[in-house]
Amino acid sequence: MTVRLAPVLEIRRIDGFRAWPVAEARDRTGVALSGRLTPGEIGAVLASLADGAAHGFLSRSRGDRVAAAAIGAVLERESLMLPGGIEVSDPGTGRTVVPGESCDLEFWRDWSKALTGEEVWMGFAPSPWLERRGERLRVWCDGGCGENVAADDFVEFPAALFPALLHAVHEDLRGFLRAAGEWADAVEPSLARALVLRLDRALRVSGPLEIG
Repeated sequence: MTVRLAPVLEIRRIDGFRAWPVAEARDRTGVALSGRLTPGEIGAVLASLADGAAHGFLSRSRGDRVAAAAIGAVLERESLMLPGGIEVSDPGTGRTVVPGESCDLEFWRDWSKALTGEEVWMGFAPSPWLERRGERLRVWCDGGCGENVAADDFVEFPAALFPALLHAVHEDLRGFLRAAGEWADAVEPSLARALVLRLDRALRVSGPLEIG
């Protein structure tokens, strides 16, 4: 099995959320966004976005229009909190590099600079970082801010594979938008199109992906 890059969004557990069904999740769970998510998983992602946008009041709200209010909070927010980023995993070694604190999935396209040797921000605590080593890319699990790290604590793969891996991230995000649209059609159809457009803008999905 090959190395995989996945767009991961960190969500929060919201006790008492009533707007729509959500899958069980631990607090600060990383969810890989794609068209393969179940309706409950999509519900958990949107609940986290909505509750954050509404400063937590939705988990305590009641009434027939809670779903519309929750989606409306996402639509009205100028900027959405999207903690996460690109997760790198190697099934062969079992190693996974997760985004650190203060990393945001909105900036996933910055990875397109990886082949040029430019720095790609991946967060801190842990502080993963990316290194170009000739014809290979090495993604370290930590150490980007000077921390001590084990000599083998990385995922490495041929640089020639990188464009396909990043395009797969782009396709996962497109798939998530399609699935989120289908989910919204079932939950609050009058706001489904607007929600997809808002998610598209926040996640910077539409448009070609140019890899330098």
